[in-house]
Amino acid sequence: MLVEPQLITFIRTVISLTKKPILNKHTENTFTVFHQNICGLLKKEKLLNSLTRNSLQIILITEHHLIDEELEGITLHPYTLGAKFCRQMHKCGGVCIFIQDNIHYTNINMDRYSNEKDIEICAVKLHILSRTIVIITVYRSPTGNIAYFRDNLETALN
Repeated sequence: MLVEPQLITFIRTVISLTKKPILNKHTENTFTVFHQNICGLLKKEKLLNSLTRNSLQIILITEHHLIDEELEGITLHPYTLGAKFCRQMHKCGGVCIFIQDNIHYTNINMDRYSNEKDIEICAVKLHILSRTIVIITVYRSPTGNIAYFRDNLETALN
């Protein structure tokens, strides 16, 4: 289980990574990751499309409420669906990562750590210039098992 000092160190590391500029052709010296608990992706298409005009490199979405086929049918230009978790037994939930088309990435299979409501997780490994950055998005339902969440999150991060 993650103890508080380890979690704080992890958060500081993530913050320090986001402060270091990474050059790309769309923005001079920034790398932007946006997260939204969207509570139903199909109902928020205008919001999502407005985000694509802001030079975001990564869009993280929690609670997309879609099944695999619906999510794979979403077209969000200039982004590619890089990773996802969709519920099969329960309604709502789900997480996904959209990546700007010009970014090279590898999907990290996190299915073995996901359990509907308890922990829903997906991840990608970005290859930008000479750096490798792992992006993870995680959701736990308010009715999910917090101990299961902590244990599986720690295992996934290791």
